[in-house]
Amino acid sequence: MKQNPESKYVIIVPVYKDKLTHNEKLVFENLFELYNKNQISIICPKHLHLPVQLQSLNTERFDDYFFSSISGYNRLLLSFEFYKRFEAHRFILIHQLDAYLFSDNLAFWCDQNYDYIGAPWLRDESFLAKLFRSKKVKDREAIFNKVGNGGLSLRKVNSFLNFIQDHKSLIDLNSHHKLYGIEDVFWSLVAPKYASFKIPDVKTAAGFSLDRKPKLGLKLNNFKLPFGCHGFEKKKTKHFWKNYIKGLE
Repeated sequence: MKQNPESKYVIIVPVYKDKLTHNEKLVFENLFELYNKNQISIICPKHLHLPVQLQSLNTERFDDYFFSSISGYNRLLLSFEFYKRFEAHRFILIHQLDAYLFSDNLAFWCDQNYDYIGAPWLRDESFLAKLFRSKKVKDREAIFNKVGNGGLSLRKVNSFLNFIQDHKSLIDLNSHHKLYGIEDVFWSLVAPKYASFKIPDVKTAAGFSLDRKPKLGLKLNNFKLPFGCHGFEKKKTKHFWKNYIKGLE
Protein backbone atom coordinates (compact mmCIF):
# COMPACT_ATOMS: atom_id res chain seq x y z
CA MET A 1 0.00 0.00 0.00
CA LYS A 2 1.52 3.31 -1.06
CA GLN A 3 0.97 5.85 1.68
CA ASN A 4 2.99 8.24 3.79
CA PRO A 5 0.87 9.59 6.66
CA GLU A 6 1.91 12.92 8.17
CA SER A 7 5.43 12.89 6.71
CA LYS A 8 6.29 10.01 9.00
CA TYR A 9 9.26 9.09 6.83
CA VAL A 10 11.23 9.73 3.69
CA ILE A 11 13.40 7.20 1.87
CA ILE A 12 16.83 8.65 1.08
CA VAL A 13 18.93 7.13 -1.70
CA PRO A 14 22.54 8.33 -2.08
CA VAL A 15 23.54 8.62 -5.76
CA TYR A 16 26.98 9.72 -6.90
CA LYS A 17 27.18 8.54 -10.56
CA ASP A 18 25.45 9.76 -13.72
CA LYS A 19 24.55 6.23 -14.89
CA LEU A 20 22.86 3.33 -13.13
CA THR A 21 24.00 -0.28 -13.37
CA HIS A 22 21.56 -3.10 -14.11
CA ASN A 23 21.28 -3.97 -10.42
CA GLU A 24 20.81 -0.34 -9.40
CA LYS A 25 17.94 -0.06 -11.88
CA LEU A 26 16.41 -3.13 -10.22
CA VAL A 27 16.68 -1.38 -6.86
CA PHE A 28 14.79 1.68 -8.09
CA GLU A 29 12.16 -0.38 -9.92
CA ASN A 30 11.51 -2.20 -6.66
CA LEU A 31 11.30 1.05 -4.69
CA PHE A 32 8.86 2.57 -7.19
CA GLU A 33 6.68 -0.54 -6.92
CA LEU A 34 6.53 -0.37 -3.12
CA TYR A 35 6.42 3.39 -2.50
CA ASN A 36 5.23 6.57 -4.13
CA LYS A 37 7.92 8.64 -5.77
CA ASN A 38 7.14 11.57 -3.48
CA GLN A 39 8.24 9.37 -0.56
CA ILE A 40 11.72 9.04 -2.05
CA SER A 41 14.49 11.63 -2.05
CA ILE A 42 17.86 11.47 -3.78
CA ILE A 43 20.94 12.88 -2.10
CA CYS A 44 23.79 13.58 -4.49
CA PRO A 45 26.80 15.80 -5.23
CA LYS A 46 26.07 19.42 -6.06
CA HIS A 47 27.44 19.12 -9.60
CA LEU A 48 26.17 15.65 -10.56
CA HIS A 49 23.98 15.27 -13.65
CA LEU A 50 21.47 12.72 -12.39
CA PRO A 51 20.49 9.67 -14.45
CA VAL A 52 17.36 10.44 -16.47
CA GLN A 53 15.30 7.87 -14.51
CA LEU A 54 15.81 9.88 -11.32
CA GLN A 55 15.36 13.43 -12.50
CA SER A 56 11.70 13.63 -11.45
CA LEU A 57 12.47 12.68 -7.83
CA ASN A 58 12.95 15.07 -4.93
CA THR A 59 16.64 15.85 -4.72
CA GLU A 60 18.87 17.27 -2.01
CA ARG A 61 22.37 18.26 -3.12
CA PHE A 62 25.43 18.52 -0.92
CA ASP A 63 29.03 19.53 -1.52
CA ASP A 64 30.83 17.18 -3.92
CA TYR A 65 33.40 16.41 -1.21
CA PHE A 66 30.90 14.32 0.75
CA PHE A 67 30.54 11.86 -2.14
CA SER A 68 34.18 11.71 -3.23
CA SER A 69 35.28 9.15 -0.62
CA ILE A 70 34.05 6.95 2.20
CA SER A 71 35.45 9.40 4.74
CA GLY A 72 33.51 12.23 3.09
CA TYR A 73 30.29 10.22 3.26
CA ASN A 74 30.95 9.46 6.93
CA ARG A 75 31.36 13.18 7.60
CA LEU A 76 28.05 13.91 5.86
CA LEU A 77 26.07 11.42 7.93
CA LEU A 78 27.62 12.73 11.12
CA SER A 79 26.73 16.34 10.29
CA PHE A 80 23.95 18.55 11.64
CA GLU A 81 23.33 19.98 8.16
CA PHE A 82 22.40 16.58 6.75
CA TYR A 83 19.64 15.80 9.26
CA LYS A 84 18.43 19.40 9.28
CA ARG A 85 17.48 19.02 5.61
CA PHE A 86 14.98 16.34 6.57
CA GLU A 87 13.53 17.72 9.79
CA ALA A 88 10.04 17.82 8.23
CA HIS A 89 10.01 14.02 8.63
CA ARG A 90 10.06 12.00 11.84
CA PHE A 91 12.24 9.31 10.29
CA ILE A 92 14.62 8.87 7.38
CA LEU A 93 15.41 5.53 5.80
CA ILE A 94 18.93 5.52 4.38
CA HIS A 95 18.71 3.20 1.37
CA GLN A 96 22.04 2.78 -0.40
CA LEU A 97 22.12 1.45 -3.95
CA ASP A 98 23.17 -2.01 -2.77
CA ALA A 99 20.13 -2.32 -0.51
CA TYR A 100 16.82 -3.97 -1.41
CA LEU A 101 13.39 -3.97 0.24
CA PHE A 102 11.21 -7.06 0.48
CA SER A 103 8.08 -5.38 1.85
CA ASP A 104 6.26 -2.07 2.18
CA ASN A 105 6.00 -2.10 5.99
CA LEU A 106 8.30 0.84 6.68
CA ALA A 107 5.52 2.51 8.67
CA PHE A 108 5.55 -0.47 11.05
CA TRP A 109 9.25 0.01 11.77
CA CYS A 110 8.73 3.73 12.31
CA ASP A 111 6.03 2.87 14.85
CA GLN A 112 8.57 0.84 16.87
CA ASN A 113 10.08 4.24 17.68
CA TYR A 114 13.75 3.30 17.66
CA ASP A 115 16.28 6.09 17.32
CA TYR A 116 18.45 3.95 15.05
CA ILE A 117 18.12 0.53 13.47
CA GLY A 118 20.23 -1.28 10.88
CA ALA A 119 21.24 -4.83 10.04
CA PRO A 120 23.06 -6.57 12.91
CA TRP A 121 26.74 -7.27 12.35
CA LEU A 122 26.51 -11.05 12.69
CA ARG A 123 29.40 -13.47 12.80
CA ASP A 124 29.88 -17.22 12.81
CA GLU A 125 30.81 -18.39 16.32
CA SER A 126 31.93 -21.88 15.30
CA PHE A 127 35.40 -23.11 16.27
CA LEU A 128 36.70 -23.14 12.69
CA ALA A 129 35.40 -19.64 12.04
CA LYS A 130 37.24 -18.39 15.14
CA LEU A 131 40.42 -20.24 14.11
CA PHE A 132 40.58 -18.69 10.64
CA ARG A 133 39.21 -15.26 11.50
CA SER A 134 40.93 -12.62 9.35
CA LYS A 135 42.84 -9.62 10.69
CA LYS A 136 40.15 -7.33 9.26
CA VAL A 137 37.50 -9.19 11.24
CA LYS A 138 39.64 -9.10 14.40
CA ASP A 139 40.12 -5.34 13.99
CA ARG A 140 36.34 -4.95 14.01
CA GLU A 141 35.75 -7.16 17.03
CA ALA A 142 33.80 -4.42 18.81
CA ILE A 143 30.98 -4.31 16.28
CA PHE A 144 30.03 -7.97 16.10
CA ASN A 145 26.60 -8.94 17.35
CA LYS A 146 25.77 -5.25 17.61
CA VAL A 147 23.20 -3.13 15.71
CA GLY A 148 23.82 -2.06 13.08
CA ASN A 149 24.84 -1.42 9.49
CA GLY A 150 23.99 1.99 8.03
CA GLY A 151 23.53 0.96 4.39
CA LEU A 152 19.85 0.30 5.05
CA SER A 153 19.05 2.09 8.27
CA LEU A 154 16.13 3.90 9.89
CA ARG A 155 16.97 7.04 11.87
CA LYS A 156 14.80 9.29 14.02
CA VAL A 157 15.65 12.76 12.75
CA ASN A 158 15.06 14.72 15.94
CA SER A 159 17.20 12.35 18.00
CA PHE A 160 20.11 12.77 15.60
CA LEU A 161 19.78 16.55 15.52
CA ASN A 162 19.71 16.74 19.31
CA PHE A 163 22.69 14.45 19.70
CA ILE A 164 24.86 16.35 17.21
CA GLN A 165 23.92 19.65 18.79
CA ASP A 166 24.85 18.41 22.27
CA HIS A 167 27.91 16.30 21.37
CA LYS A 168 29.63 17.96 18.41
CA SER A 169 33.02 17.77 20.16
CA LEU A 170 32.59 14.01 20.66
CA ILE A 171 31.95 13.54 16.94
CA ASP A 172 35.03 15.63 16.10
CA LEU A 173 37.14 13.66 18.59
CA ASN A 174 36.23 10.36 16.89
CA SER A 175 36.28 11.62 13.29
CA HIS A 176 39.71 10.11 12.50
CA HIS A 177 39.37 6.94 14.55
CA LYS A 178 39.69 3.91 12.24
CA LEU A 179 36.54 2.34 13.69
CA TYR A 180 34.51 5.02 15.47
CA GLY A 181 35.02 7.48 12.62
CA ILE A 182 32.76 5.24 10.52
CA GLU A 183 29.35 6.83 10.78
CA ASP A 184 27.23 3.75 11.42
CA VAL A 185 29.70 2.40 13.98
CA PHE A 186 29.63 5.76 15.76
CA TRP A 187 25.82 5.83 15.91
CA SER A 188 25.66 2.19 17.00
CA LEU A 189 28.44 1.99 19.59
CA VAL A 190 29.45 5.49 20.69
CA ALA A 191 26.25 7.56 20.67
CA PRO A 192 24.29 5.24 23.03
CA LYS A 193 26.96 5.74 25.72
CA TYR A 194 26.25 9.46 25.87
CA ALA A 195 22.51 9.71 25.27
CA SER A 196 19.34 7.65 25.63
CA PHE A 197 19.65 6.30 22.09
CA LYS A 198 17.05 3.56 21.61
CA ILE A 199 18.48 0.73 19.47
CA PRO A 200 16.88 -2.75 19.14
CA ASP A 201 18.48 -6.05 20.06
CA VAL A 202 20.13 -8.25 17.43
CA LYS A 203 17.14 -10.55 16.90
CA THR A 204 14.74 -7.64 16.36
CA ALA A 205 17.19 -5.94 14.02
CA ALA A 206 17.45 -9.16 11.97
CA GLY A 207 13.76 -8.72 11.19
CA PHE A 208 14.51 -5.26 9.85
CA SER A 209 17.55 -5.96 7.67
CA LEU A 210 20.37 -8.41 7.00
CA ASP A 211 23.87 -7.71 5.75
CA ARG A 212 26.77 -10.05 6.52
CA LYS A 213 26.02 -13.74 7.28
CA PRO A 214 22.49 -13.67 5.76
CA LYS A 215 21.94 -17.42 6.28
CA LEU A 216 22.58 -16.97 9.98
CA GLY A 217 20.35 -13.89 10.00
CA LEU A 218 17.50 -15.67 8.27
CA LYS A 219 17.63 -18.41 10.89
CA LEU A 220 17.60 -15.74 13.61
CA ASN A 221 14.47 -14.29 11.98
CA ASN A 222 12.67 -17.65 12.04
CA PHE A 223 13.46 -18.20 8.34
CA LYS A 224 11.36 -15.20 7.29
CA LEU A 225 12.68 -12.54 4.94
CA PRO A 226 13.44 -9.27 6.71
CA PHE A 227 12.06 -5.88 5.70
CA GLY A 228 15.16 -5.46 3.53
CA CYS A 229 18.81 -6.29 3.03
CA HIS A 230 22.08 -4.51 2.36
CA GLY A 231 25.21 -5.60 0.52
CA PHE A 232 23.55 -7.98 -1.95
CA GLU A 233 26.46 -7.55 -4.39
CA LYS A 234 29.14 -8.68 -1.95
CA LYS A 235 31.09 -11.69 -3.16
CA LYS A 236 30.19 -13.80 -0.11
CA THR A 237 26.45 -13.03 -0.16
CA LYS A 238 25.46 -12.45 -3.79
CA HIS A 239 24.66 -16.11 -4.49
CA PHE A 240 22.40 -16.18 -1.43
CA TRP A 241 20.44 -13.06 -2.41
CA LYS A 242 19.97 -14.25 -6.00
CA ASN A 243 17.40 -16.65 -4.54
CA TYR A 244 15.28 -13.71 -3.36
CA ILE A 245 16.00 -10.79 -5.71
CA LYS A 246 14.61 -11.51 -9.16
CA GLY A 247 16.88 -10.43 -12.02
CA LEU A 248 19.96 -9.82 -9.87
CA GLU A 249 23.16 -10.04 -11.89
